[in-house]
Amino acid sequence: MPLDEKIITQAIIDRYTQKLKDNLSVDVAVVGAGPSGLVCSHTLAKNGFKVALFERKLSIGGGMWGGGMMFNEIVIQVEGKRILDEFGIRNRLFTEGYYTADSVEAVSTLCSASVKEFEIDSSQRVTTPPIQLKPSQPFVRQVLRRESRSSIWSVLKM
Repeated sequence: MPLDEKIITQAIIDRYTQKLKDNLSVDVAVVGAGPSGLVCSHTLAKNGFKVALFERKLSIGGGMWGGGMMFNEIVIQVEGKRILDEFGIRNRLFTEGYYTADSVEAVSTLCSASVKEFEIDSSQRVTTPPIQLKPSQPFVRQVLRRESRSSIWSVLKM
């Protein structure tokens, strides 16, 4: 079957436009799809919030793709290991308090899990009016405890 450029172009434009329309009204807009943005948006979506994740680059994951010193290994302190385990990202103890993981597996797993969480049928989501998240709300306090305040606070102040 020969390729039809017009059909391909129309498919891309139609599908992208529909995604954009579907996200004109959201509970939370997360700006930046680095590791913190991916974990934050995944956690919010998993808890019933309609989330849109925006990234200015074509690639997501921030600098994590390059790992440390441009090798595809990342080092995680013991406090962050729980997040790797929650997402099923394989990691190994390097020395007390430090773990290593493959950077490509880490970013691709975070990305895949986030996208799958966003794609849950909207009829399964909790219907809420537009909200302003405040640190005093129980769910927000839970997220703030689970993630570092500096990585997620700018998203929650919206």
